[in-house]
Amino acid sequence: MTSTATKRTTAVRFILALLTALVFIGAVGQGPAEAMTVPRSARRTMSTWQTYVLHSVDGYWENVMADWGQPEPRVRYNWRNPGVSYQCAASTRNLGPFYCSKDDTMYVPTNQARHTWTTYGDFAAAFIIAHEYGHNIQAELYGPKVNRYRELQADCFAGAWAGYMFRKGKVSNRDVKEVYRWMNGVGGNDPVGHGTSRQRKNAFYKGMTKGPSKCSGF
Repeated sequence: MTSTATKRTTAVRFILALLTALVFIGAVGQGPAEAMTVPRSARRTMSTWQTYVLHSVDGYWENVMADWGQPEPRVRYNWRNPGVSYQCAASTRNLGPFYCSKDDTMYVPTNQARHTWTTYGDFAAAFIIAHEYGHNIQAELYGPKVNRYRELQADCFAGAWAGYMFRKGKVSNRDVKEVYRWMNGVGGNDPVGHGTSRQRKNAFYKGMTKGPSKCSGF
């Protein structure tokens, strides 16, 4: 006969296994919201924080590209405010975050990064930087091109970095939920160009759990 203690131990093991399976999709945790772990010095200004996130993403992709036998990735960045000129002006109607292949530069306005942070959370703002960096990786690997497949792949690439940060303990399940909330909101406003909210979340989750080498087939 199974003892009460054995039953209790089995139940505890089951619950722990369930929590482990759910943690990536932010299904657990009811405590206070947690922020992505960054040094205090990186939080002095919004642009300082953006640069810290970019360096983290860049460091991750340096290792990935080396593993793939590719050169070290290179990209410029500009946390410009609206009104600053750029080479992709003719093909970009709005002043939102984007990667311009013509000058190999990421543009993520500080005012929009701040709005994303205050509305959805700091990791949602970090995701946007990782997404735009993903477009730079695409340009280096495949050449410049814009379509929905590329957008979902960039979401997957951003998810790969997020998974790396998660495993290092610098990102929590609540941070992941911030990205999902962003995708349910403004991130899902362009289903034709970027994919639906569900497609974007699936791409992000695929990158988190399976890594950048699996970011294909969208």
